[in-house]
Amino acid sequence: MRILVAMDSFKGSASSLAVGQACAAGIRNADPTSEIWVKGLADGGEGTLDVLIDSLHGRKVEVAVHDAYGKKIQCSYGVIEQTNTAVIEIAQIVGLPMDQYHEPLRAGTYGVGEMILHCLKKGYRHLIVGLGGSSTNDGGMGMLQALGVAFYDINGHLLDGMAANLSKVERVSFAHLHPLLKKANVTLACDVKNPLCGKQGATYIFGPQKGVSADQLENVDQAMNHYGHKVNARMMEVAGAGAAGGLGFALMSVMSVEMKPGIDLIMEAGEFEKLISQVDLVISGEGRIDAQTAMGKGPGGLAKLAKQYHKPMILLGGSIADQADVCHDLGITAYFSIQSGPVSLSDAMDLSYTLTRIEKTVEQLMRFYLFHV
Repeated sequence: MRILVAMDSFKGSASSLAVGQACAAGIRNADPTSEIWVKGLADGGEGTLDVLIDSLHGRKVEVAVHDAYGKKIQCSYGVIEQTNTAVIEIAQIVGLPMDQYHEPLRAGTYGVGEMILHCLKKGYRHLIVGLGGSSTNDGGMGMLQALGVAFYDINGHLLDGMAANLSKVERVSFAHLHPLLKKANVTLACDVKNPLCGKQGATYIFGPQKGVSADQLENVDQAMNHYGHKVNARMMEVAGAGAAGGLGFALMSVMSVEMKPGIDLIMEAGEFEKLISQVDLVISGEGRIDAQTAMGKGPGGLAKLAKQYHKPMILLGGSIADQADVCHDLGITAYFSIQSGPVSLSDAMDLSYTLTRIEKTVEQLMRFYLFHV
């Protein structure tokens, strides 16, 4: 039997590829002769780097950059030598899991600029930047600062790139913008179509999950609007400008940019359509199966392809909501929980527990499935 395993991450517990390998182990326990392809799923956020370098046969490189609050950290980026491409996942640099301070007005994207500059200096001329999962809302001001842009207040004093300084920007100088930026192009892996400002912009839509309080929203959005007009008013309404707290806007303002839905990028890199057309069974899953699963881009997108090629698809989840039945309409044949009984949330989120339960659940499912094939 030929089986495609393409799992999304079980967020807070296990990565996409780790979950996939556990699933493959369960299949082999039931049928050692099965041909198995393990692919990861991601949407431009957490896990995008690992999934892309796995599909494109790349490698990881470590570099020291600054996180959202200026602390020096070690991060990885990916290198795809044959296409002279570097892969950057901003969630590794300024991601929500690293945000222990919950002071969104102090958070900045300087480290993202450091990473971009490092990759350009190493000779990579195509960058893939996954924009999901950021903890910042600085309009990319910190990143631009790292790339050579200078921001001045009304008194001519230099400003550091952070959300608290957006309203203070009176003059912007691109005189020392690094020249390598003109020699590179960027693919932004992102599903967000929001503009920079307004009720559908970066602050109102995504600010609350980053710690911007309800009574701060209007002032922060006005500050972002002020900053946007100082940097590049033409780009403020472009679809995706509001991605990653305005990083999309900042990158559009200084580089040649192409926006692409993250899941499309992942599926193209992994040749998902070709694989699905050739296999006998598709197995996918994510931490929680609910109505959003059907509307989502990960397992939901996979299900559309499985349905197109008339392939059965099994979905696994750490938990299952009452509304999960809508998944059947999308093309998911059946869905199952990996839990064997009552379990505390802390135990259910444990990495070892999750991987063990996935392996055991898949083994039993496959024993039953193979008996009826």
